[in-house]
Amino acid sequence: ANAFLGWLYLEQQDFTQAGQYLAKAATVRPSDPGLQFQEARLARAQSDNARALALLQSVISRQPDNAPAHVLLAETYFALKRSDDGKKEREIVNRLNSEQQERQAVAASN
Repeated sequence: ANAFLGWLYLEQQDFTQAGQYLAKAATVRPSDPGLQFQEARLARAQSDNARALALLQSVISRQPDNAPAHVLLAETYFALKRSDDGKKEREIVNRLNSEQQERQAVAASN
């Protein structure tokens, strides 16, 4: 419930409330990739790129095919002036999107 409320407040750009609820959720599920992704979104919104980077690297280490995490990681790298890393993340996103489109095409043809 706390994670969901944190997400809702994050969507409304109420970063104070979002942070409070996400922090509560993190005490229960500190290594949950979905929660860490939301925490990374909050960190990026607050220009805390170092925290966002650490959280996103943790998410991707456990969910290497998480395209939204790769997108946010690319944005974070660009914000940190790490263009080469950002470009690599974009390539990963493009590959993941292509693979998803191929799976959808195969499923549609069956």
